Amino acid sequence: MRQRIRTTLLAVVTLFPLGCGGDGDPGAPEAPSLDGTRFSLSSATSLGKVYLLGLPNPKAPEDYEVLVSTDGAEGLPLLVEGDEGGPYFRAPLHPATPNSGGGVIIQVTDGTRRSP
Repeated sequence: MRQRIRTTLLAVVTLFPLGCGGDGDPGAPEAPSLDGTRFSLSSATSLGKVYLLGLPNPKAPEDYEVLVSTDGAEGLPLLVEGDEGGPYFRAPLHPATPNSGGGVIIQVTDGTRRSP
C-alpha cells in the first residue's frame, strides 16, 4: 500500500509542472503580420476579381476575410476565395452609394489582426 502511495505521489509531483503553463506563454509563435498585404488592382468593377498579394498564408484563403467600409456605412465583410491565380475577393457594390460608387477603405483580416 505504501509503495502505491509513493508511486502515485511521485507521478503527481513529476507531472504537475507540465500542466502549469500560463496564458502568456512566451514560446507561443506570433501570427504573421498582414502589413504587407496589397491588392492586384487599384480600382475594380463590381463583382470583378481583386487578387490579394502578400498574404502570410496564401494557400489558405478561407483563413481571411475582407472588410469594405466607407464614411457613413459599416464594414461589409467579404469572403476570400482562391483559384489558380491565388486568393481573391469579388469587388462589391459601394456600401453607402451602390448606384454611384465612390472611394472605400479595404482591409484584410484573419479574425485577429487587420491590414493597414
